[in-house]
Amino acid sequence: MVNANFAPNPYRSLFALQSVVTRRFRQTYFSSFDSVAPPMNLFQRFTASSLFLLCVTPLVDAQDLPKESDYYTITTFETPQDETIEACGFELLDDGRLAVCSRRGDIFAVNDPFAKEVSQSQFKLYARGLHEPLSLASRDGWLYAVQRPEVTRMKDTDGDGAADVFETYADGWGISSDYHEYAFGSKFDQDGNLIVTLCLTGSFSSTVPYRGWAMKITPEGETIPFCSGVRSPGGVGANLEGDVFYTDNQGPWNGTCGLKWLRPWW
Repeated sequence: MVNANFAPNPYRSLFALQSVVTRRFRQTYFSSFDSVAPPMNLFQRFTASSLFLLCVTPLVDAQDLPKESDYYTITTFETPQDETIEACGFELLDDGRLAVCSRRGDIFAVNDPFAKEVSQSQFKLYARGLHEPLSLASRDGWLYAVQRPEVTRMKDTDGDGAADVFETYADGWGISSDYHEYAFGSKFDQDGNLIVTLCLTGSFSSTVPYRGWAMKITPEGETIPFCSGVRSPGGVGANLEGDVFYTDNQGPWNGTCGLKWLRPWW
């Protein structure tokens, strides 16, 4: 545990100086002013003190400002040349590789993803030609990808690092040609279920079955309507109690983006 009182902080001296200046300023300026003029109200005192501090507060050297890397380890992944990876979903595989799916239809497997440096040579194309995969999960040696029209499971059976078996696992919803019909999926729960959230058609309506719904995918691949009211989801997750939540984007009846509880209708 880090004791914040002993952590280096370039702002601490600044805050201390402001406190001293404010106290001395009130003791000297306000006391003498009040002896020759009507007392200042709280708003006037606050305004005068703030303006004074703006004039006397020293500027902090930009080189002394904290950086994101002071608090988090940042690793830059050098992606393969001539590949555009719009990363959407991530899943750690049993062998330690990191599977990354791209909205453009590809899945890459990254060797040693926690290395201090990750080069393009660590990327291996695992699958290509999927329909906008946005989420990944794994179970029993299979990698599952939530595509726009279905949940697909795949595996590498010949050991060359690329999937060679593809199976439709669940597809109990509709799609049209509309651009907005995204599909996002959760990780497997302890019972082997997935939750998939389905964007509305065109952000406003549902012109094909179950757009605007969350669907439960059983271990057998059965698709069951879970709850409705979804607009434009951006991810699904659960807490330790098994309650499922998703993020929804602002739009027609959503005044702002939010984290919402997916309550089953039954």
